[in-house]
Amino acid sequence: MSDELPQGWIALSFAEANIQHFAGAWGASPDSLGKQLRVIRNGDISPTGVISQNLPIRSFTEREIAKAKLNSGDVIVTTSGDVGKTAFWKSHSLETAASNFVRVLRSDGPAVPEWLFYYIRSMPAQRTLEEFSRGSTIKNLSSAVWDELRIPIPRGQEQKRIVTKLEALLGNVDACQQRLVKIQD
Repeated sequence: MSDELPQGWIALSFAEANIQHFAGAWGASPDSLGKQLRVIRNGDISPTGVISQNLPIRSFTEREIAKAKLNSGDVIVTTSGDVGKTAFWKSHSLETAASNFVRVLRSDGPAVPEWLFYYIRSMPAQRTLEEFSRGSTIKNLSSAVWDELRIPIPRGQEQKRIVTKLEALLGNVDACQQRLVKIQD
């Protein structure tokens, strides 16, 4: 990330921006005692941020639920294997948890969740995630990255305007990609 930010923007650490980050939990076999929830694993997030519809069911203790249950607006980042794939969790009717190989980012500060999602998908953030990944066969992302990463944050209204524009542009890209797939078939 360049040291020079547009006027009115600030760069904050996750702690300064009040962004929580935590790993999920895998839970136990679905026939075990506990509450059953769907689980998002690292392989359930596509490179474009789409979450698979075929999520496994696992049993969770109350303590695991408190740790891993997703809330609307959470950003989910893969931390093992294909590190850095990022998804945005919207309100869903079925309770779902994050597995232990994904990181949940939860903003309760100046960064709106959608802004956080798009920033983590950006090239500067992805480069930082890559720098903190270790392993020769299977990459694993060090949890230290979340203490080092600084996020550029525009004013609230500007964040929302940028997110709206990105969603419109990326929606057009998605539509074009779908048309290409139909043409190729």
